[in-house]
Amino acid sequence: MVNKGLDVWDVITQRQAHAEPGLYIAVSGNTAAGKSSLISEIERRLSLKGVAALGISERIFHHRYLQLMFAEPGRFAFPIQLAFMLERHIVLLRNLVDLRRTVVMERSHFDDALFVEEHVRSGAITLAQHAAYE
Repeated sequence: MVNKGLDVWDVITQRQAHAEPGLYIAVSGNTAAGKSSLISEIERRLSLKGVAALGISERIFHHRYLQLMFAEPGRFAFPIQLAFMLERHIVLLRNLVDLRRTVVMERSHFDDALFVEEHVRSGAITLAQHAAYE
């Protein structure tokens, strides 16, 4: 139970004290907007409050695959987007539920769905693949 009048840092601390699952904080924005810096700062502040938190930059998930997707989107867009979704869910389940950590992550599954939609519009992902993704 969260009391009114607490700031966001106190709410997160209180949740952890009651052994509730961690929170999922997603940070979205344009390239070079400062998402990674914000994630680091949120993780730092939570740690100072004694909250078990994990900050995850998009680079951890995406950059090792992006060259393939941009080189041959028709061949790699679907499997790579599927891999991104699965990796994100595995990390979230492990940390939020099993370890009860708060996760501060660059982008979210909502962002992933937007990228999939764009790949469908461009023809890199077929309607059948899109249906399987959903």
